[in-house]
Amino acid sequence: MGPRQASSVRALIESSSTSSSGLSTSLGMGSSSAPSRRRRSPFCAGRVNRLATRFAAKEAVAKVLGTGFRGLGWQEVEVLTSPHGEPHVVLHDRARKRADHLGMRSIGVSLTHTTVAAEAFVVALCTGPAAEQSIREETDHG
Repeated sequence: MGPRQASSVRALIESSSTSSSGLSTSLGMGSSSAPSRRRRSPFCAGRVNRLATRFAAKEAVAKVLGTGFRGLGWQEVEVLTSPHGEPHVVLHDRARKRADHLGMRSIGVSLTHTTVAAEAFVVALCTGPAAEQSIREETDHG
């Protein structure tokens, strides 16, 4: 499973009625030096392109879970950055339960951006029977 999600940086700026640091906190994005999603993180402050890539990553993770954001909250999918700069995903609450149900053992994420667009690519390693059934249902159009 591996959806790719693109976000328009301009659309994110225009749709945000809060500062980028406030928006990054409310969407559950931060750095791994402050892993609590309840703490305010300056990681994306003033860098909308970084915020947009994390937004795209959250959308891609929601899609790989097979739900989109129906039934999930934004803060249930957290996109963190290690001290070495690589992004990773932490799931909470219903997102974690869904991943466990699908047998997800690992989620990899790659982020990129330009001045006008942000993209995220997510790959999940699923080993459970529920994931196999989900794939069969999605590909059986007969």
